[in-house]
Amino acid sequence: MKTPLIEPVHLIKGKTPFPNCNCLLIEDRTRTVVDTGMEHAVLLECDPLKVDLVLNTHAHVDHMHGNWGFQNARIGFHRFSEAAAQDQEVFGQDYILSMWSRLMPEPLDLEYVLGQPGERMLIRKSTMVAYPASRVDFTFESGDELDLGRVKLRAVYLPGHCRGHSGFYWEKEGLLFSADIDFSEGGPWYYSESADIDEFIDSINRIIEIDPRIIVPGHGRVIKAPIKEAARRFLEHFSRRDETILRQLARPCTLESLMNRNLIIPEYIRPTLIFWEKVMFLKHLNRLIGLGEVREEEGVYYRVS
Repeated sequence: MKTPLIEPVHLIKGKTPFPNCNCLLIEDRTRTVVDTGMEHAVLLECDPLKVDLVLNTHAHVDHMHGNWGFQNARIGFHRFSEAAAQDQEVFGQDYILSMWSRLMPEPLDLEYVLGQPGERMLIRKSTMVAYPASRVDFTFESGDELDLGRVKLRAVYLPGHCRGHSGFYWEKEGLLFSADIDFSEGGPWYYSESADIDEFIDSINRIIEIDPRIIVPGHGRVIKAPIKEAARRFLEHFSRRDETILRQLARPCTLESLMNRNLIIPEYIRPTLIFWEKVMFLKHLNRLIGLGEVREEEGVYYRVS
């Protein structure tokens, strides 16, 4: 579905939230799409063969699986996402496989049926079998300006969710596409190997400094004023998770004993959610060790009083 935001920018939103995402169609002198995680019928609404430019915020399948449909467009990623966009092994190791082999007892079987005919991401016995790799025609850096005509987008590097994660800012109208910094009640999400809590916090603070008027996240609803308030509430999720873990460590715990309590994810409807929570717990524990609030001995975590 195509919804006008600010002329000539439209929000493109599919019927299912995952493995799809919010995308932008900018009908300017240079017809541009930002992220392509959309069902085939929605992709066709963009008149894909007449799109000149595709900008990807990061190399996760729900944000790039429609790239193949924009055959006449130049496709760009941040330079730190270039390898993962093109190489299924690089993507798979960072997204899930490296951490899975360390943290989960059984090999991973996972399949995402994606939006385009016959397209899927498939992992069997912890081996990446199918992946919607993308060509990369150019890379961008934080601060690069993309002159589309009326719209001038500035690339903003916003790591934390994963390496290479970026947003795009139209300063004149105060519109920021923030990708997987989505300000949701269930977020933030930082489960890939390259995800980093401190970088995520810095990225949210960067958004507060930019002070946009409108934020279009990669998932969920468009966010309008007061933006700073919403960002600060989202930042509090990190400290609340720290506090939850420290309460659990009133008695020494292993990582396994912290699981199955739904402390971050309210319902484990599939094994990947257990994994994601375990990874995020581990990142918090390591950060708390660095802050001197937790210590670890032979896999047992202790709160430092």
